[in-house]
Amino acid sequence: MVAEPMAAAIGVGLPVETPTGNMVIDIGGGTTEIAVIALSGIVSDTSIRTGGDELDQAIVQFMRKNYNLLIGEPTPSRSRFRSARRRPSGKSARWK
Repeated sequence: MVAEPMAAAIGVGLPVETPTGNMVIDIGGGTTEIAVIALSGIVSDTSIRTGGDELDQAIVQFMRKNYNLLIGEPTPSRSRFRSARRRPSGKSARWK
């Protein structure tokens, strides 16, 4: 069986077999898995009980409190998915 962070890293094409560490954050509905992957293995990992549902609620409350703006439930999820597609380009530490 393959751990979720490893499967996510392979799925997005990260070079998991290299000696360079890649951090993967897999945000599920109820939990978030965080792992550092290098040399085809998980170097370090943890799981926290904060997931996408809680993050979505926090974004909705933040927008309402700070901008007096009411947004629907799909909006925070779309924002999280757009952010998740960002990853470093080449050897640069900058994000796309």
